[in-house]
Amino acid sequence: MHDIGDSQGNILDSIQCGNGYIADFHEFQILPNGHYFINAWESVMMDLSEKYNANPSSRVIGTIYQELDAQKNVVFQWRSLDQMSLDDFVPYALQANTFDQARGNSGFPDWDGNYIFSFPTTNEIVKVSRTTGEFIWRLGGKHNEFTFINEHPENAPNYFNFQHYAHRLPNGNLLLFDNGIRKTPAYSRAVEYELDEVNKTCKLVWEYRNNPDITTSFGGAAQRLANGNTLISWALVGSKHQRTLSEVTPNNEVVFELSLPSYLLSYRSYKFDTNMCQPVASVMLEEVLEGNNYTFNKDGKETGVKVNFERMDSFIYNFMVVKRYECPPVNCDFVGKAPVLYPMRYEITTQFIGDFKCYVSFDTKILASVKKPESAVVYYRDSIGQGKFIPVATEYDAETSELKFVAYNKFGEYVIGFPYETRQALTPKLTSPKNGENVNGTLPVQLKWSLIGYARSSDLVVATDPNFENIVKDEKGLLSSLKKYDDFEMGKTYYWKTRGENEDGKSGWSDVWSFTLKEPYIKMLRPNGGEHFVNDTTKNIIRWEKNTMDTVRIELYKGGVFHSVIRDTFFTTTNAYAWVIPKMIAEGSDYKIRVTSISKPTFSTMSENEFSIGPVGVEEDYNSGEIISIYPNPAEDEAYIDFSIKKTEHISIKLLDITGKEKVVLANKFLDKGNYRINFGTGDLTSGIYIVQLQTSKGVSTHKISVMK
Repeated sequence: MHDIGDSQGNILDSIQCGNGYIADFHEFQILPNGHYFINAWESVMMDLSEKYNANPSSRVIGTIYQELDAQKNVVFQWRSLDQMSLDDFVPYALQANTFDQARGNSGFPDWDGNYIFSFPTTNEIVKVSRTTGEFIWRLGGKHNEFTFINEHPENAPNYFNFQHYAHRLPNGNLLLFDNGIRKTPAYSRAVEYELDEVNKTCKLVWEYRNNPDITTSFGGAAQRLANGNTLISWALVGSKHQRTLSEVTPNNEVVFELSLPSYLLSYRSYKFDTNMCQPVASVMLEEVLEGNNYTFNKDGKETGVKVNFERMDSFIYNFMVVKRYECPPVNCDFVGKAPVLYPMRYEITTQFIGDFKCYVSFDTKILASVKKPESAVVYYRDSIGQGKFIPVATEYDAETSELKFVAYNKFGEYVIGFPYETRQALTPKLTSPKNGENVNGTLPVQLKWSLIGYARSSDLVVATDPNFENIVKDEKGLLSSLKKYDDFEMGKTYYWKTRGENEDGKSGWSDVWSFTLKEPYIKMLRPNGGEHFVNDTTKNIIRWEKNTMDTVRIELYKGGVFHSVIRDTFFTTTNAYAWVIPKMIAEGSDYKIRVTSISKPTFSTMSENEFSIGPVGVEEDYNSGEIISIYPNPAEDEAYIDFSIKKTEHISIKLLDITGKEKVVLANKFLDKGNYRINFGTGDLTSGIYIVQLQTSKGVSTHKISVMK
């Protein structure tokens, strides 16, 4: 949770993520339009053994970015596990018990309302659409789309890595802190890039590297100051260098340094004026009359505001004050959907002027933050610092670069923005319970789904049949993508689906998933009799099925007698454990495994029959898999592959064309020793000769197949 305080340290408000997520410390911002930008991490246990030959109980860390409206409801959510594939990660990362899939460490709204995120674990900076959540571009890492210019060739291809605090500057460039821990030699720096997002070039235009080098493995930031200097936060740098901050000029002259004691840590630092958000221009004009043009620029102070009263009820001795600020309004809220808002505002007040009609213009040439004045809209509220803004009819004069509108009877506070790109809400993704899962019927059932991009609410339907003819829950306009129920019936199977909604319409329905309420149970799946576990460095997968969330103890039995503890305490939601058998375990064929709940020792399961432990056989050492036959061959619409696996391991079966190019992956999973059959469709293949390839740890088996149409 993030707290908002005043200058005296008093807590004014607190902000937490929506949809059941817990806020992380990396990012929290109040956006110019009064919305909140916040991030969270999530830890999801996944079985990566079948697809990646990795841990069957991996703890995968993903990132959530959310935008909350002024009422703290989620209007945008981006979830890395929805948008980024685990295929992006090198094999050794996937082997870890816990690994960061995409641990985001900064996020900033771009000038167009979309978002720029930094992911150090993939060495990339991305821009994503606020509307759809899709990538607009990706800079750095495996999916880099840009050509780097003026960079140091010795650092290719990852010119920056493990970076932090990537954000857009007012000049359009990208500034970031490059931790550089994967360079040789490693060093950290602040770096500014000029991006050409059309031609996809990334040009280094400025960098600062300390002498001697400082290498920061955790945190860091680079902040461009109003005077053109850059404040570099070195964050956690270890005992060798205790430099915390450096302020440097554009010519890399150091003008300020700060070092904290070694026992104090700083993740990110900022420099700001404590007397913030004062007017950059304030002009008062007296004795304002009808029919005259007035420009509120005076003594070198430019508000850029012009007014002309067509009519007014006023004393002669009136006056009018215009103030221009380069900061957004406080307590910002809007009638209807909030726009993208530029970080600036005007205050216009009068004395001794009653009802009026007035033509007003704002000169955008002096407004550095207004990037596309031709699409800009002026918004207004009559009370400064309170109330809701409403849009006013706005015209852009391209010749004078002015935004023009008409004001009636009362001035107040004005801001400039433009509407977000909009489209109908996108179809959500269901996340839990997993499809077909047997849930613990003695506890409330929590349904969770993931909204994609911009959505303001969800509809949820639960039924006792897959056609939704017998609906038991029909929820409309849910503001959270998390819903608990405690009145489902034990033993019944339920089907559920959801859809998102925003101002432009409802999405299509999600996939239909099901779950069944069961009494608490635990059941051994593997080994359950007849398996052969290898006593070398092989990871032998132990699997069980249960519907309780508790820690278990895994034990080995030999000849019906307790032998040893495999794992004393182990928590997992995938109900699987990778066991590398110690050398002390003797070979034999009379083993069983027991899995027992720690909290309830009577809640346990054991292998029904015995399995064996021993070395890889001679014939298995040569080749542990073989394609026996493919039929029909030639095939027209469908073919069957019979194959054998001589030991428990990860296998893949691929269809290749005659040149060896992969056409489709037919299987990619862990299989026990035994004979198997799979089928695949050939309807989308052109006539010709193809190769079926079976890959195991010990070799490759191939077989030709003809496809005839």
